Amino acid sequence: MSSAPSRTVAGGPASEGGSEASGHLALVAVQLLFGVFPVFGRVAMDPERGFAPFAVAAGRIGFGAVVFGLLAVAVHGRGAWPPRALWGRLLGLSMLGIVANQGLFLLGLARSSAMDAGVLVCLIPVFTYGVAVVIGQERPVAMRLIGVAVALLGTLPLLLARGATLSGDHAVGNALMAVNCLCYAIYLVASKPLVTRHPPLVVGFWVYLAAVPFLPAFLAVDGLPAVASVGEDALWSLGFVLVFPTVVTYLLNLFALTRVRASTTAFYIYLQPLLAALGGAWWLGEELHAALLPAAAGIVLGGLLVLRRR
Repeated sequence: MSSAPSRTVAGGPASEGGSEASGHLALVAVQLLFGVFPVFGRVAMDPERGFAPFAVAAGRIGFGAVVFGLLAVAVHGRGAWPPRALWGRLLGLSMLGIVANQGLFLLGLARSSAMDAGVLVCLIPVFTYGVAVVIGQERPVAMRLIGVAVALLGTLPLLLARGATLSGDHAVGNALMAVNCLCYAIYLVASKPLVTRHPPLVVGFWVYLAAVPFLPAFLAVDGLPAVASVGEDALWSLGFVLVFPTVVTYLLNLFALTRVRASTTAFYIYLQPLLAALGGAWWLGEELHAALLPAAAGIVLGGLLVLRRR
């Protein structure tokens, strides 16, 4: 979501140092939580003592719909309920931004590593710009188009890591997460007209609500394991995933958008590769493989070219 009620003056965000500083602190917290999300996600989806990917995705959808619904009703009352005329659009947005996004990410994460996930998430702003150009929402700029190409080339070392083949488990997982980034980018561009007319908290509730009908299908794929068969670390990790990357990060982003420029938030996403790599090495014992550095360099350089000011 890219808009929120903002405290602005002509030409930019509020200039109060303390207010802007709190916005930057909120963005650091967001990236910290998203950066360790792959680590906790891997623990929650432990093959022996954890949950299946679709079960975790179903939990995020259900939890998000309930929490955002309560918040939206508390803040906006009857205005929190979506008009019937928007249900078709909301269903499409939900399929991109919630169902496909979360499903593909968790399926890919289960087959890859937290480090690779932290790098690939940097494709989101790159893909977002590319989609916006294709549909005419933004004008093509040569340097930004070069940035898109550089970032896409940067993904190749990850896709081909651990053997020059696209059939390996990590390669399949990374490809799934790359497609997840593309789905979320399309969602961001397609949702922009909606969030400029309605409060972001309300739109968040609407999109999660539209994803609820997909819950039975998600659970039918993997089902829920017996609680006795789930490890305590997997339960705690699932709780972290439901509360922090699903809800708290969204609210912190809204808080930050009232204090800093929207374009500023995009730069903070590039903290995630470092945080995910450190978390994966520390908690999961993942190896810093040789493909990680060139991939991170290519994706981050491409992203900076896309996001650079004229």
